[in-house]
Amino acid sequence: MVWRGGYLISCGVGASRTDESVKVMAQLANKVEPRRFRSPSLIGWNGIYLEVPPEWNLALVAGGMEQGHLRVDGPNDVHVRVKWKRVKGKADLKRNLDRYLKLVRRKSKAGFEINHDIRLPVQRDRADRKPIFFSWKGEAQAVGMIWHCPSCGRVTIAQVDGPGKRNLTLLASQVLGTLEDHALDGYHTWGVYGLAADIPADFALTQNRLLSGYIQLHFSRGRSDMLLDRWGLADVALRKVSLEEWVKSRYTKLWKNYRCEINEAEVRGHPGLVVNGDLRSIRERVTAVLLRLVKIGAPTHLTQYVWTCELTNRICSVLVHHSRDEEGLAEEVTGSYVCHT
Repeated sequence: MVWRGGYLISCGVGASRTDESVKVMAQLANKVEPRRFRSPSLIGWNGIYLEVPPEWNLALVAGGMEQGHLRVDGPNDVHVRVKWKRVKGKADLKRNLDRYLKLVRRKSKAGFEINHDIRLPVQRDRADRKPIFFSWKGEAQAVGMIWHCPSCGRVTIAQVDGPGKRNLTLLASQVLGTLEDHALDGYHTWGVYGLAADIPADFALTQNRLLSGYIQLHFSRGRSDMLLDRWGLADVALRKVSLEEWVKSRYTKLWKNYRCEINEAEVRGHPGLVVNGDLRSIRERVTAVLLRLVKIGAPTHLTQYVWTCELTNRICSVLVHHSRDEEGLAEEVTGSYVCHT
């Protein structure tokens, strides 16, 4: 038995969960609070976090923790673009900015003007960030900032751009003022298309699917892995089957190495299921024990929370293959998962 967050959870290999232990696990998942304020629409990707108006959506992502970029599209051809790159030592911000603006200038077919003499009143200005603000104007226009973070080592360039006749200063101040570039309390906030959850920073994104009716983020840390899923049109998916039947049809392959129990529970304030599994094979259990002796964690358990969010008409799931020492991880992530605002 292991204590997690003030609750006692059964976690022995082959242990059967009682109704009371399942209830306690669900209570823990419901109790955890997100580490950041959840705006109506937030973007969280590889350590980059920003809040945007609710009608805006992520349009493009590329790269990873070391280097990448993203674009968020709003109405009336307005965009937020963020680029980041981890560097060693002290960063030359002016040189990085000049290089970036040269690339922008090459794409402009009209006259191109750059203004370095601006100050953007961002909401969450920090003394350690020391950004350089800029604006440019050509066929379109942009207001942006560049900074080097001493905590994560990233140089980040972010701008709000749009049609040339629109005043973007207030919008840029509001959006860019929410930008963060590294983990908070050891957790990265991931947010796409209304899905938002806090994931331990040492879990790396290994695969993602961003479709209109289905989102999946797949993370791994050593031998452990985690799947965050969100399915749309829950009323259609569950029209002729129960949630348990639907879950079995989607996740049986991921359960194949585990002896699983499925229990009904309230999850995140919604009707849902808790799935607990322990390794079937004695050989795999012995291997896991031996690996643990040499301090290598091996996934001996499966924990999954699935629920339907009536407010957004979605089915949400957090599934974790984890070691004995990671008991409580699924509850923590599920507790941070925001399915509606």
